[in-house]
Amino acid sequence: MATTLFNKTALANGTSNLIVRSHALNLSTDLVQAGVVFNDAVRDSLGLFNTSGSGNQNPFLSSYTTDIKAVENDIAAMLANPGNVTLGGATFTLNATDTAALTNIEGQLASLLTAAAQTTNAATMSAAEQTIHALQNEILQEVNGDAHLSAALNQVTYTATTGATDVAFQTTPAGADDAGSVAAAAAGNSLHAVGTVFNAAADLAAAAALVSSLVNAPLPTDAVYFGEISLSGAVRPVAQTSARLKEAAKLGFGRAVLPESARGEAGGDAGMVLNTVGGLTSLVADIAARAPPKANRGDIREAAPEKNATPARFRRQEG
Repeated sequence: MATTLFNKTALANGTSNLIVRSHALNLSTDLVQAGVVFNDAVRDSLGLFNTSGSGNQNPFLSSYTTDIKAVENDIAAMLANPGNVTLGGATFTLNATDTAALTNIEGQLASLLTAAAQTTNAATMSAAEQTIHALQNEILQEVNGDAHLSAALNQVTYTATTGATDVAFQTTPAGADDAGSVAAAAAGNSLHAVGTVFNAAADLAAAAALVSSLVNAPLPTDAVYFGEISLSGAVRPVAQTSARLKEAAKLGFGRAVLPESARGEAGGDAGMVLNTVGGLTSLVADIAARAPPKANRGDIREAAPEKNATPARFRRQEG
């Protein structure tokens, strides 16, 4: 293992081998090293890497799955040999909560690999991307919801290649898309600033993916979701609705699910079907309506869901 991997000076000035991909991907039982690789995978999934072939799913798939598989192997090694676990190069004793969290994360990482493989298929790409973002958030919640583990990770900071000061398993910031936040994100100097704006728009997509999984109702494969969900469950508009629609149309999406209050801000639908939703309750109801009906006790057949069926309230409004 490289001597600068967890050297505090090297971590602070961005010269640690911890942020060198070839070193970070090595099998390890160190939680910081695993978390740094996970951070890179998250950035890869958000398109924040200027890698060759950016925007093409095949280069993404190779890089992303390599990262996630490396983290999965690290977590498996930690669970198999808990006495060898370190955090930032120092011995770290897992408690019962830590072990439970890592066990859950191991399963979530396996699900991420399954979802990532579906991003190269046009029929499954949209749902796969939503699943990936939802699972990544679940993993971060597992880590940051573990007081013992998160407190220790927050003590080991490092300067990332973005110039930001990060920690392993970097939690995503709360969403905000006010003028100041958008300007900070556009400057491109901070992952935190970019993530703040991204998260504001991703609320609705993450909620839809979770509800879809819960009620076993597939989401339309040609739909993109964006909107912010308040603590009251209201779905609120986010900045640059028109620009988002245009970019979604370029990527081949045929419809968009967005807040009702954003329809007037769309500035044209970019040729897409606009489906609006006012709150979390109606989102759940609309997705649940797509679920296959439960079979009667005497009927062993299960009804298949209609592909891309659109609830009546989601149909495009003319005029």
